[in-house]
Amino acid sequence: MSGSLRVWQRGLVQGVTLHFRHAGRELGDIVLNWNAEDPSFLVTDLGSGLERLRWTITRSCWSEVVYGRWTAAVDPAGLDALRTTVLLLACGVTPASRGPGSAIRRLLRVIPPDWAIFGLSAYVRTACAYWNLTAPVTRTWSEVTTRLERELSPGSSADVEPAREQLRRATADSRFTVDRSPPHLACRAAPPQCG
Repeated sequence: MSGSLRVWQRGLVQGVTLHFRHAGRELGDIVLNWNAEDPSFLVTDLGSGLERLRWTITRSCWSEVVYGRWTAAVDPAGLDALRTTVLLLACGVTPASRGPGSAIRRLLRVIPPDWAIFGLSAYVRTACAYWNLTAPVTRTWSEVTTRLERELSPGSSADVEPAREQLRRATADSRFTVDRSPPHLACRAAPPQCG
């Protein structure tokens, strides 16, 4: 364990941070925060988790531990924003211009909008399964995917209507078949097996 008991301050928040290490690698930190104007409001933040433990045990690249097979395909900053957005949406936070939902809108600015064009369901299923290991989530992966793709799609919902109408016409055409079965996987599903 290392660190300094010297108090730091960011805005109205003051705190002390201690780091803990094993085998030359940082496993996490513990931070005691308080309101500078009223120190009776205390918060303890333990910065460690399963990812850090797995990272230490496997000695793998951090991004591979956290993002798995998507690491080589896309930007880690976008993946981090997407993963956090999935957590917020799966727990019932709704995108908004103010309040808790504004965090989602800020995160979405980091995610390239063209990711929605290719579909996000595979990543969202994996992220939902991961977050569900920590605490039960309230929305299914398909609900989260739909919300994400709607938020990332450029333009207003009016711009989407012509595409929806085209899809309706195509699905009415007997040459096309559409699977209308309900999504069979929810966030409560087990995580995919590693190969």
